[in-house]
Amino acid sequence: MKSMFEHRWAWAAGLAVVTLVACQSAPAEHQDEAGAGAPIDARLARVSLVEWPSTSEAGGVVRAGQTAVISSRVVAPVTQVFVNAGDRVRRGQTLVVLDGRELEAQAARASAAAAGAALGLDAARAEMAAAESALVLARAIFDRIYGLHDKQSATAQELDQATAARAGAEARVAGARARVAEAEQGILAARAAADAAGVSVSYTRLTSPFDGIVASRQADAVGACQTRGLAHQVA
Repeated sequence: MKSMFEHRWAWAAGLAVVTLVACQSAPAEHQDEAGAGAPIDARLARVSLVEWPSTSEAGGVVRAGQTAVISSRVVAPVTQVFVNAGDRVRRGQTLVVLDGRELEAQAARASAAAAGAALGLDAARAEMAAAESALVLARAIFDRIYGLHDKQSATAQELDQATAARAGAEARVAGARARVAEAEQGILAARAAADAAGVSVSYTRLTSPFDGIVASRQADAVGACQTRGLAHQVA
């Protein structure tokens, strides 16, 4: 029994020695490895404080800074739609085209009326020039008949006729001047109507008022009576 007890202690002691040696030999191995490694490059730098951006996540709704609903000012069929939802557009870019044949015809008639008014003004001015020439002649005849009447070389009837002719020439000049003024006003009105008709034709082409993204498309070139609108939204 004694020998067996001593044998157990010997085994425990041997284990302790092995364990102790293993624990003591580890630092030496690490030191050898650190000493055998390659040299490390190092640089000096000045330490300074800087602002380091940080990020955080949060829920929310993105809203456009500027929006516009594009709709037509005139009632006309949609003939072309050039954009779809999500398309990027530039300012002045054509989005929708309407059927403008009727408005173009009206603009053509207004332009023709303006041209006719210009011709009417020329005719009125020519008539006024003729009336003024006739007045000059009537006055000359009156002056001559008046002088002859003073000399008793012309009758009273001749003087009356010369007086009436002069008065008629003066009236014709006044009428011609009035017609010229009327023609001038008519041509102004005709030109204004032509300009208005041209503006109406421009309403058949809907353009983007600013750079942005088409949020929704509510019009198709399928013979609709009127484009219902395009929501135009800045990205």
